[in-house]
Amino acid sequence: MSGRGMIVMCKLHKLSAAMFAVVLLSGVVLAAAAAPTTAGPKPRYDPKEERKLGEGVCAEVDKEYKRWDDKEALKRVQAVVEAITPNTQRPDIKYDIRLIDVAEINAFSIPGGFIYVTKGLMGAIQSDDELAGVLAHEMAHNCHYDALVQADRSRKLFMGALGAALAAICLGGKSEMVAAAAQAGLYVRQGILSEYSIDIEANADRDGINYLCKTKYNPVGMLTFMERLARADRMQMAPDPGIFQDHPDTPQRVAMIIDELTANGVKINRRATTKWAQPEVKEVKVEGHSAAVPAVVWWDQTIFAVLDSDPAKAKARAADLAKQLTAALTAGATESDFSIDQRLAGMALVAFDQPLFTVTAEDAAAYAKDAADVAQDSLHALRRALLREKLAYQF
Repeated sequence: MSGRGMIVMCKLHKLSAAMFAVVLLSGVVLAAAAAPTTAGPKPRYDPKEERKLGEGVCAEVDKEYKRWDDKEALKRVQAVVEAITPNTQRPDIKYDIRLIDVAEINAFSIPGGFIYVTKGLMGAIQSDDELAGVLAHEMAHNCHYDALVQADRSRKLFMGALGAALAAICLGGKSEMVAAAAQAGLYVRQGILSEYSIDIEANADRDGINYLCKTKYNPVGMLTFMERLARADRMQMAPDPGIFQDHPDTPQRVAMIIDELTANGVKINRRATTKWAQPEVKEVKVEGHSAAVPAVVWWDQTIFAVLDSDPAKAKARAADLAKQLTAALTAGATESDFSIDQRLAGMALVAFDQPLFTVTAEDAAAYAKDAADVAQDSLHALRRALLREKLAYQF
């Protein structure tokens, strides 16, 4: 792991190199000064000392970045943090939330209960559920003492690499030998910390989901937010970082989050946590008909165009279909939930065994097709729209 990862645990996008240098130095000081007070897999640090040291790091962060004064945004973040806190391993922590005027999408925690949130992140989230997903992850890092443990681990490894270089000097090694020894120590240190970081990020995601399952917030928000980041990462086509990868890549984290949601029995309905595109009623042209007619359109796919000589009736039917389809999609309907079925009034497009609309004999005659074929065309159009939605949001 690079030094900047010691404190900034949820590095969604890079902040300045100068800031990370400051945080790195602060992290080493933190590790040296804040020794654990009890033994065990989750070391506990003295809360007062942890807070004092955290304040020192925050002082450097505040020198680097301008605060973002938005009372409503701050109130929104604080409300989410307050709802999550009682469900964490450290329910007595009083979090200090700080908004900074940075365009990058980022949030990071600092020991002692400090959480920084960028303006860019607040503009990128699509719901309080997504915001809760990011914050729960950061709070998990705080509850695990990840920054303190990782800084201490990195300090020890750094001293090991420095020792190798000093040994080479003492043994009379040439400058090339000294450089080689130091570089070898660097590679070993980077490799170990990379693996360690992947573990702690996975643990933070896992515990964050567990926290959210005990609140009103939908833990799927963590998934939908990470999926958008994964899509952005893929679009950028970043090179493989190899041993220098200090976080699991976003597709890997997405897979881990899906597994954890499934293990917790959470239904993955991405539309519940995002601003998803809903079906609309539009006027479209249908082959063989001169005038445009009202139709339900979703993701540029015409699900059903109403061919009726009565314009008011046609609009009403289209509006009703749009309403019924939107309700099914809001409930989380996927491709397997839609089908066609013979009903008394005709052939119906069905979701969750409930008809969304029925192709009547009159509709079939207007299309000059069998009712089953008209309904099947609608089902195919709906499946194409579902695929477009999946490609847009999930990958």
